[in-house]
Amino acid sequence: MSWRTSIAGEAHAVAEIPEIVGKQRPRATVRGGHARIYTPRKTRVFEECVRKAWREQVGEEWAGFTGSVSVTVYVTRELAKSNPKKWAGRQDVQKPDVDNVLKAVLDALNGLAYADDAHITRELAEKMPRAPHGSGNQISIHCIYYTETFEKE
Repeated sequence: MSWRTSIAGEAHAVAEIPEIVGKQRPRATVRGGHARIYTPRKTRVFEECVRKAWREQVGEEWAGFTGSVSVTVYVTRELAKSNPKKWAGRQDVQKPDVDNVLKAVLDALNGLAYADDAHITRELAEKMPRAPHGSGNQISIHCIYYTETFEKE
């Protein structure tokens, strides 16, 4: 008796993002004795861009998927206009941290690319070398979906 895992499908999307940000902490304001919790604007805009790109390129085919999911995210940031052109191609070792960017992407795709991020069993995030100014910021997302079947021998 054993479990057999097989690929159910794959999906890929590329999002053009105005600014790459990591997942920011929720903020709170207190007015009239009532606390209001909200997501900071930069995180909200980032997540909306990721969701929009996924919907346009993949749709909601995998929204209710409850099997195992492998997610790979590649982050490409363009150089600031003030940076020397020769810096294009250098490793991106500046903020935001790749793990915080991954968290924002996974939260954005929750309920859209999979039923819940608890179904993610493998994740990989990589910051690509810096792109020349004017080429734009990009998030490339690749998901592989797996199903499991139990086989009696």
